[in-house]
Amino acid sequence: MEQEGNYALGLIATLLSVLLFGTMFIPVRHYATGDGIFVQFMMGIGIIVVGFVIFITEGFPKIYPLAMLGGVVWTIGNSFAIALFNEIGMALSILIWNSTSCVVGWATSRFGLFGLKPAPPKSDILNYIGLAFVITGGFIYFFVRSTVSGGEKPQMEVFDQNKLVIHIVVNKEQPQWKKPLRRGCAIAVALFCGLLYSQMCTPVIYIQDHREDFDNAPRRGLVYVFSHYIGILMTATSIFLVYSALKRNKPFVTPQLALPAALTGAFWGAAMAFLFIANENISQTIAFPLISTVPGCIVSLWSVFYFKEITGKRNLIILAIAFTQTMLGALFVAASKEIEL
Repeated sequence: MEQEGNYALGLIATLLSVLLFGTMFIPVRHYATGDGIFVQFMMGIGIIVVGFVIFITEGFPKIYPLAMLGGVVWTIGNSFAIALFNEIGMALSILIWNSTSCVVGWATSRFGLFGLKPAPPKSDILNYIGLAFVITGGFIYFFVRSTVSGGEKPQMEVFDQNKLVIHIVVNKEQPQWKKPLRRGCAIAVALFCGLLYSQMCTPVIYIQDHREDFDNAPRRGLVYVFSHYIGILMTATSIFLVYSALKRNKPFVTPQLALPAALTGAFWGAAMAFLFIANENISQTIAFPLISTVPGCIVSLWSVFYFKEITGKRNLIILAIAFTQTMLGALFVAASKEIEL
């Protein structure tokens, strides 16, 4: 499906995607995000703007409804993101769902699940070693304790829809028996999000693998970006409308979040476009594990050195071990594409 001569292009696209995915949520972390539904809605707007630019540069390609399904799947998972950040921290949330996404996404491509054509690497040995490192690294992340807690973090609530009146409400300390339960539930939701994220590219790859069933659809990944992003905006809008109705037309909305959330969406939109390019040139078997794991390491650095979510010698040692495991796994997976053992 991909050309060997484009391997360098695929790695460059992977690097850019990793950097953008690793920094995308930084703009909104300075603001009270509430339950995150408004953030996701504004992200959808930022994403579709990037998608429309790509749509123009690609010459207004055909819209593929099946490709929209990938956007729907991603948006459902992303609707839990901010709530998870407020409960177990940004770094731990992303590290958990990225590790899950990496393993499931790898299996989907490697063994040809959901109708995809299998995409084996040159070296199964290196590929499996890398996967083992990624899995063990992801397991170690479970033992990292974040200082962020949804039960202890002050929340901003808007009570007057005509005039912005913000009240700071500091929640009371949660009973000790509830903390492990809340943490366990949050981890379970993060794992579920990882399952959804792992399949966000599957519809597009299915079209590329079965071009004859879609009027000789093009192989070029960017052709499907706008369709993918339409699915995101439609789903994000639907979720926001249902959420607003359930909140009796009093959703958590703050004007300060609008531009940062849209910028976060633009970062994601650009990162995803680079992911499509990477998948096209070095296959999902190689690109997806890298893009699913390395951004979590970048987020960890932000959490340790800037947001101070992860502190303490024990946590930092555990994080460093998991970080090393994940990076080694990513390197082995990348090498398995070119090295045959």
